[in-house]
Amino acid sequence: MFEKKILVCKQVSEGFSVGEKLVSGIFRIENENGITSFSLSLINVAPANKGQFYLFILEQNKNLYTFELGKAPQSITKILPSPLKSCEGVAVGVSFIDENLPTLVVFASDNNKINVNDFKKAVFDKCLLDFKQKEKTAKLKEEKRATQTNESSKETLLDKYDDEVVATENYFEFEKNENFILSELNNGNCVRNENGGFNCERQTKTEEEFSKNFDIEDETDLFSSPSYDESNPYYYTAKQELDAIFIKFPPELALSRLVPESTWAKINYAKDKYYVVGLVKCDGVEKYICYGVPAKYSSTPPKQLEGYCSFIPLSVFDTTGDGYWMMFQSAITGECVKLNEKN
Repeated sequence: MFEKKILVCKQVSEGFSVGEKLVSGIFRIENENGITSFSLSLINVAPANKGQFYLFILEQNKNLYTFELGKAPQSITKILPSPLKSCEGVAVGVSFIDENLPTLVVFASDNNKINVNDFKKAVFDKCLLDFKQKEKTAKLKEEKRATQTNESSKETLLDKYDDEVVATENYFEFEKNENFILSELNNGNCVRNENGGFNCERQTKTEEEFSKNFDIEDETDLFSSPSYDESNPYYYTAKQELDAIFIKFPPELALSRLVPESTWAKINYAKDKYYVVGLVKCDGVEKYICYGVPAKYSSTPPKQLEGYCSFIPLSVFDTTGDGYWMMFQSAITGECVKLNEKN
């Protein structure tokens, strides 16, 4: 039995071509004597400085095959690890992946049973699964290294810990966290930076340096106010970075359960120090981009955040316990939301 199918791949995303020409490709797949082979020829792909191009082949029964194409792909010929039952019901695409975030460059399908959105979801789920597996492997290696620490090092760490827990309350903990986030907001490093969001270069500084450098005269300068509205929402300028954050960093599940239609991630900026970033929707539409620091309940907000934050407890049964001081950025206008505003 012999089957053959040819698919013409058309450009889906801009920014990957040479000059003004579009990226395109020809994909051929053949079934013969229980062996499935394929070839792909790409045209007009610009080489990438970082990241990689990957070929994905999706069967109608949801089997997904992945092949690395490198930074400057042109053509590839391979045999699938398991033969296809039929060349019918196949979709193919080339995605550019950087920091585990895929962008579909070209796509083709031989029928309407696999559309471009189905294909994007399958690729995204695969990248997310690979990222979690890498994260799990790295964690196991770290745990293995920790168990090999000699006893003298352990004693030193324990002595240091005992010295630090003499005080029953750390009065400066929230102030440092708060100043860190406010300085990030004030210097334009929230969401928009080259390292996938909040993992900025200035993390190499100590917390004391962030506290010393933090100086804000007008809290309204926390966010810039370009011309964004419902027809041109600010959210779409930050979407790619937010998507990368929710893939790269561990989720804050307690807030996800507490706040309807929300997604949250924990961003570590020092040992055992973190803040959270979240996206809240209303009826499926992006409403707020949120930034919060963990804290114990207080009747008054931190001085620097007064009028711009509210306390969100982690349990509805303990509203004066652990929670977050939370700031809200409008996903429509990009402006910091004041508590007396109706949104």
